[in-house]
Amino acid sequence: MSLHMGSTENALKELERQRSREMWKAALGAFLIMAFIYVVIPVILIIYFGDLKNP
Repeated sequence: MSLHMGSTENALKELERQRSREMWKAALGAFLIMAFIYVVIPVILIIYFGDLKNP
C-alpha cells in the first residue's frame, strides 16, 4: 500500500514538474513574441519613415 502511495505521489510530482515546465515554455514564448513586436515594429517604422524623409 505504501509503495502504491509513493508511486502515485511521484507521478503527481512529475505531472507538476511537467506543468511548470509547460508554463515556463508558454511564458518564455509570450515574452519572446512581445520582445519581437517591441523590436521589429519600431525598426519597420524607422525604416519606413526614414525612406519617406530621404527619398
